[in-house]
Amino acid sequence: MEVDGPRTPHRILLWGSVFLMLSLVIMHSEQARPWRYNLKQEKKNYDDLPFTDRNSPGRFKKGGARIIRSSHWAFEFRLGHKLHFLCVATGRPLPRITWLKDGMELTTRNCKNLWVEETELKGMKNKTRDEEASKNRIQSRMEIDPTTQGDQGIYACRAANINGTDQKTFKAEYIAT
Repeated sequence: MEVDGPRTPHRILLWGSVFLMLSLVIMHSEQARPWRYNLKQEKKNYDDLPFTDRNSPGRFKKGGARIIRSSHWAFEFRLGHKLHFLCVATGRPLPRITWLKDGMELTTRNCKNLWVEETELKGMKNKTRDEEASKNRIQSRMEIDPTTQGDQGIYACRAANINGTDQKTFKAEYIAT
């Protein structure tokens, strides 16, 4: 007779399940998954990038410029009609909003049919994650009236302060009637 006892199917299943559990524990340990810990370290560097994916962690520093409301992505306009974009940003200090068309900054000097209005908003109507930053909000509205074929392109609203930058893009195409 054996000291450990006979090898029954129940005992074999028990040792098999113990072996399976140990292999799963080892497989999920820190040594078996070094890439998981490297990703956590890389997330710290996202703040240094000027523009990153909106869903990436660490995208916004505390008090950094953030666009909290904006116009829709795609616009279709008729020639001779009005085209308008809206952008609301928050941050500490109050961000500066600039408008771009195809990567170039728009000013009222280089576009005669361009009108830009900026309004500082008070109160906490649209709360963000950072309540301190939501007190400082600025709204910028850009209008082009009348529109021409040259007004077709990719427009962008860029909000920037010393703590960060955020950008939202819009596409405008004219409709031939």
